[in-house]
Amino acid sequence: MKTLNLGQIAALFMIIPALLSCNTNSAEGTETTDFISGDFSPPKLVSIDVLDGKTLKLGFSKEITPVAVQVGEIEQQINENAFLTSFETEMPLSFSKENKSELSVVLEEETELGKYYGIQGSVTDNGGNALTFNSVFAAYNDRMPDLILSEIQTDMKSGKSGTPNSAEFVELFAQTSGNLAGMCLYSAYDGETCRYEFPAVEVQAGEYITLHMRKLENVCLDELEDDLTLSGGNWSSDTARDLWVNNNSARLGKTDVILLEERKNGKVMDALFLSEQKKDSWPKNTEVIAANRAVKDGAWKGSADISSAVSTANITTTRSISRQGNLMTAGKADKNDWLLTATGTISPGKPNSTKPFKN
Repeated sequence: MKTLNLGQIAALFMIIPALLSCNTNSAEGTETTDFISGDFSPPKLVSIDVLDGKTLKLGFSKEITPVAVQVGEIEQQINENAFLTSFETEMPLSFSKENKSELSVVLEEETELGKYYGIQGSVTDNGGNALTFNSVFAAYNDRMPDLILSEIQTDMKSGKSGTPNSAEFVELFAQTSGNLAGMCLYSAYDGETCRYEFPAVEVQAGEYITLHMRKLENVCLDELEDDLTLSGGNWSSDTARDLWVNNNSARLGKTDVILLEERKNGKVMDALFLSEQKKDSWPKNTEVIAANRAVKDGAWKGSADISSAVSTANITTTRSISRQGNLMTAGKADKNDWLLTATGTISPGKPNSTKPFKN
C-alpha cells in the first residue's frame, strides 16, 4: 500500500477554522449569531498495542479512515511529543482498518529486541476532521522474565546538610532469566506520563534489580551489562543490578498502587497496594483504575479496595516494605505477604529482612 510523505500529509489535511457566521437583522434592530452544528474535533490516538514482532494495533477515540502510516527504527527512545521527521530505517508495511476505531499495522520484517521504533501517519473521521499522529514503541519482547516486586522504600534519605543523598526505590526479583526490554513500572501516585520503561537488559534467575527513583549523584549509573559494581550512590549494591530514574523529585506515594506491566498499559505482572492512613476509598481516580487493573489481571490476590492495601503508616528512611517467603517460588501476593521491617533493616539488592517493626 502506498504511503504519503509528511509534506503531502500536511498539505492534504489543513483544517480551516471557519466555524461561525454572523448575520445582522436590520428589521429587528438586533444582531444574531448562527452556529454551525457538527463534530469539529479530530480523532485522538488512545493506544498502541504491540501484539507480536510484526503486528501493531492502534486504537482511536472515534471511527476513523486511515490515510498514511510509516514505521521506522530510531536511534533511541525520544519524547513522544516530539514529531518524528525521519527514521534511521523505514520499514515496509501494510495497514488496514480493523474495526471502526482500530487500525492494524503489519510489518514485513520483525522488530529487533532492545530497539525503539517510531510510528507516524494520518487518519480522518466521518466529518472530515484529520489527525496527524506520531509515537514511539519498543520492539516486541518474547523473552520477558518472570519478575516480582520484592522491596519498596517510599522515603528519601538526607545527608548531614539536609541535602537528599538517597532515593526511594523499588526492588524486583527475577524468578526466571530473560530480557527486561519494554517492561514498565507504573505508580498511580506518579501518573501516566511518569511510567518507567526498562531498557534492554539481560537478567538471570535469582537476580535482584533495584530501580532507584531519583538520580542524585553523578556516580549513579545504570548497570546494563554484566558489571554490577559500576554504580555508586547510597543504597546501590555491588552484588545486584542498579538502575536509576533520571529525576530529582518524589516519585512514589505512601498511598499508592504500584504496577509491574509487561509493557506500557499491558498486562499487569505484579502489584502492590499501599495506604498511609485508614481510608474508605482511594483518594485518586488513577489509583482506583490501577487497583482494578491489578485485580482483573490476577496480579493482586486481595480486593481492589483500599482496605486490602499494605500500611505505610510507620515507614521511614530506615524501614521498608518487604516481601516475605521464598521469592523464587512466590505467587501473586496480598497484604499478608508483605512486612514493614524493623529500623535499620533496609536491604536493596539483598535478601529481605524478616524482622518486623514493632511500635
